[in-house]
Amino acid sequence: MSRCWRLLGTGIAFATFGLGGLVLAYLIIPCIWLLPSKQAKKYAAQAAISRTFACFTLLLRLLRLGSVDFIGFEKLADDKGCLWLANHPTLLDYVFIVSRLRRCDTMVKAALWDNFFLSGAVKAAGYIPNRRDASTFEAIDATLTQGHNLLMFPEGTRSRAGQPLKLERGAAQVAVRLTRPIRLISIHCRPTILEKGEKWYKISKEKPKLTITVGPRLEPSTFIDEGRPYSILARELTRTLTEYFERER
Repeated sequence: MSRCWRLLGTGIAFATFGLGGLVLAYLIIPCIWLLPSKQAKKYAAQAAISRTFACFTLLLRLLRLGSVDFIGFEKLADDKGCLWLANHPTLLDYVFIVSRLRRCDTMVKAALWDNFFLSGAVKAAGYIPNRRDASTFEAIDATLTQGHNLLMFPEGTRSRAGQPLKLERGAAQVAVRLTRPIRLISIHCRPTILEKGEKWYKISKEKPKLTITVGPRLEPSTFIDEGRPYSILARELTRTLTEYFERER
């Protein structure tokens, strides 16, 4: 398939994604806010977001812009109160993962919480804004205690191909201080697309292939050593996570 067609198809896909976002924000979410309970709103909003992303993923396949393979997602059905940690090579990582999950709590940038177009959706879905303060930690604790799983990207931002991964310690701090299990999700993309600083119209010579693999689960007993400072445990866990994602990306 020619790069010209893939450029046109990419433009169509992103335009459709934007239109879908407007429909979600101004037609579907307002209806969801009419539901009687906070939990009903949350589940309905998360399901609506998941279906929207699933339609977008299908559109990418129909336009033959690339492929996305999902491996091991059945493992996630057994997780309760678990941190789902993934590397972050492309702009669409969150979209692809959530497209397969009708229920998934997510940590989002605080700016989205105040965004005119998206705030209604992220609030209805019960997503947690990363304000980097005590309220964020309390919200995470409440979510996990209720048995919900939380998707986080420990890098905090998209990575660049060929450069070492740099994980922030926030996810490790949560796992250590709250004694929560971790499920590792690795994302492999070749050739790389939509990485940090890359424009949407930069089209690779070959069609990209993404593989998203649900990997091992780390129980708290494997990274918590009673009596040792949380700061040291978080540093060691961050190193372990970095080494894993470096191997798998």
